[in-house]
Amino acid sequence: MELKEIEGARWGKTYQIARETFLVKIPKYGHLVIIPGKTIYLSRRKWSKPVRPSMFAMAMRKHTENSIIRSISQLDFDRIIVFKLLKAGSIKTVIVELFGRGNILLLDEDRHIILNFKSLRSK
Repeated sequence: MELKEIEGARWGKTYQIARETFLVKIPKYGHLVIIPGKTIYLSRRKWSKPVRPSMFAMAMRKHTENSIIRSISQLDFDRIIVFKLLKAGSIKTVIVELFGRGNILLLDEDRHIILNFKSLRSK
């Protein structure tokens, strides 16, 4: 199944099931599995979920749960996937980096970072 097939679907709860593995419930499609720096794919597998969500998962839920997935795109030819989500008349952007150490970023309508999984420190 291609990621584009979930455009128009709802973005459900976000779970952090391992140190760097995330699930996003996509009703009727299963789960979007995100491993920053490595892969992103759809799965219908039954996953065991943590009893208590991580701080990152709770923050993602606050901003993205029950959003409509407006579009999914790849940034040029880079290993960057961009999700545009619509919730309560507001567009949020989720960026998944699939290179290097990877990251997940949540941006507001003005493209300001609301949330990031990994903070990068300059040397």
